[in-house]
Amino acid sequence: MENIKITISGELGSGKTVLSKLLCEKMDFKIISVGGIQRELAEKFGMTTLEFNQYMETHPEIDIDCDKKVVEYGLMDANLILDSRLAWHFVPHAFKIHLIVDINTAGTRIFNDKVRKNEQNNDLQDTINKINSRKASECKRFREQYGVEIDNFYNYDLVIDSSHITPENLANFVIDKLEKWKKGIQFPNIWLSPKNLKPTLTNQEEPIHSNKDQKESNIKNEANEAEMIEVIKIENTFFVKKGQNACSASFPTELDLVPALILN
Repeated sequence: MENIKITISGELGSGKTVLSKLLCEKMDFKIISVGGIQRELAEKFGMTTLEFNQYMETHPEIDIDCDKKVVEYGLMDANLILDSRLAWHFVPHAFKIHLIVDINTAGTRIFNDKVRKNEQNNDLQDTINKINSRKASECKRFREQYGVEIDNFYNYDLVIDSSHITPENLANFVIDKLEKWKKGIQFPNIWLSPKNLKPTLTNQEEPIHSNKDQKESNIKNEANEAEMIEVIKIENTFFVKKGQNACSASFPTELDLVPALILN
């Protein structure tokens, strides 16, 4: 037994649960879902998930109890996947994955999800509004209680935009990076969907260069020889600063992802 811990955090509707289940099917791991524990507590309290998140803002003892359990799981002699917003913070030796997703894709996924019994949404826009409210609540709670920013991508070993990739390809992509991480092989930690990248008005394209010409990183993109896309993140939107040609090109891979460097 390797005694590996994988933490999976991410935005609502990004597919954390589906990814966790697929990884368990492909590897000898067990899932521990803190989110599932919190949903059960919300139902027990007779609250929606959003109401329960807001309730926890003034009742930190609930988070503290969950955090203690996560720390204990991190010390167990077992291969575990910890599906939790903050497991990466409490289990620093883990392989830390963070999923992001386009808000409209997230809203559609959650609105069509019939499993979340305590999350009633009137329509797609109502779902999106609740996603944004819950995220704001969680960011506020984690910032005040732990002093951490969950939107800081450099907290994680691997950040993936799951908007336009099949669950099967996503799981295989993660396993490939996990194997490299175990061997100490470097790789870009941020992977975005080209479909979610917006051009900037001032973007002056340059020819695509080999990674040996990169000033910010010499990490080779194993999927292709294109340069790393340089982007600026404004709220939840990514604008291409450098690499629009590479972003638009047809890469010889079935994975709809490109490595990215966040400039701000």
